[in-house]
Amino acid sequence: MVSVATTTFRDIINVDHSVVVSIFAMAAWGGIVRYIMTKHGHITLSDMPDIICQVIMSCFSGFILSVVVLAHNGQNDKVLMLAGLGGVFSGPIITLLGKKINEFTEKATGSSLPDMKIKGNK
Repeated sequence: MVSVATTTFRDIINVDHSVVVSIFAMAAWGGIVRYIMTKHGHITLSDMPDIICQVIMSCFSGFILSVVVLAHNGQNDKVLMLAGLGGVFSGPIITLLGKKINEFTEKATGSSLPDMKIKGNK
């Protein structure tokens, strides 16, 4: 369980392992749901690399959202809910995060990062 006073980095790192596994499981499930929502037609075995890539991206974004919720004293149910939502909405979340990082680097250095083009679904 996550305590109510979870505000420091050390407290976030020391979260129970079952909660961390649950966060990644919910985010991965969100990634599978996202792939099913965006895929038109039947899913075949040749789609497995795309599914795995989507699940990896979803786990990353779900974990990032969960850390934000934990840093704001979130309870386990809210953490798991946002991990799943972070998995489903991984594309927009990563795009928004990239824009924020680009804005930060523009302010800090005066130059922006190059645009990253991500290939679309087949």
